[in-house]
Amino acid sequence: MTADRPFRHRAYGLSIDSSFALPGVPTAERTERDPDLTIGWSLPEAAAPETLTIMIPAAYAGAPAFGIRGDGAHALIWDGEIAILISSDIRAMQVYCRAEKLEFVPTLVVGIALGYVLHLRGVLCLHAAVFGDAEQAIAVMGNSGSGKSSLAAAMVRGGAKFYSDDLAAVTQTPDGGHRVFQGGLGLRVYPDSAAELLAGDEALEPVPYLNKSLWNLTGQRLPAAPPRLAALYWLEPSPAGTRPQVSPPMPLRDALRHVVRAWYPPYCRRLLSRQRLDQMRRLAEAVPLHIIRYEKSWDTLPPLLELLPR
Repeated sequence: MTADRPFRHRAYGLSIDSSFALPGVPTAERTERDPDLTIGWSLPEAAAPETLTIMIPAAYAGAPAFGIRGDGAHALIWDGEIAILISSDIRAMQVYCRAEKLEFVPTLVVGIALGYVLHLRGVLCLHAAVFGDAEQAIAVMGNSGSGKSSLAAAMVRGGAKFYSDDLAAVTQTPDGGHRVFQGGLGLRVYPDSAAELLAGDEALEPVPYLNKSLWNLTGQRLPAAPPRLAALYWLEPSPAGTRPQVSPPMPLRDALRHVVRAWYPPYCRRLLSRQRLDQMRRLAEAVPLHIIRYEKSWDTLPPLLELLPR
């Protein structure tokens, strides 16, 4: 490690050297081999003045625009305040922002920026929380606010191992199965979930940029090998009075539609390629996908937990 990259992390199968800490991302021992990804920080005026073509405009206020430079580097830009440049060889990430904005950067890096790096490296990523036991895991997908993190927190309090928050990076094995990488182990929960599920028993950190708190689970003892992905679930909040229920495995066509809906990074549907769709199809063929329907209330959470594998 160099003085300007004092932090070494490991997540999503990548060794990462960073200029700043990434809360909730496991640290790694120093090794002699070069990291898979280096992350640096510079003031905005240090950015190279090269032509940038915007591929995808910002989807809404607070979302990034995606661009590409003439040299093949990819860029994520937040309203002219923060820019993240990913080198054409996908081995370096440089963050450009003023010093007072740096507190927001780890949240962006651990989420959408690393998701985009993995996409560029050919890894299939889904918007999901991942938890399970020492050998196999399940990925719970769903729209933002559907309750993925609350469900994951409740499962972890019940003894489950936690493998990744918000982003599931999936790889196919030679035998046609699928495994999911250990990722960010900071579970980000809304204040009501923290009050209801953690009850002040856990040390939480504020998450800048999001109205959430971070439950740091990097102290878990997790297996060295990525767990097998045993099942996919789509979390679907339903009208009041709906009894928690889990559907049978969905037909391939419907399962594939939900996998496409969950593709990560968000806002980037126009970047879907034939290769990525083939990865999704193989996943939907090999791993059963179920729909979870439930009334979004604390009273329905305990019976819902009983329906999921432990």
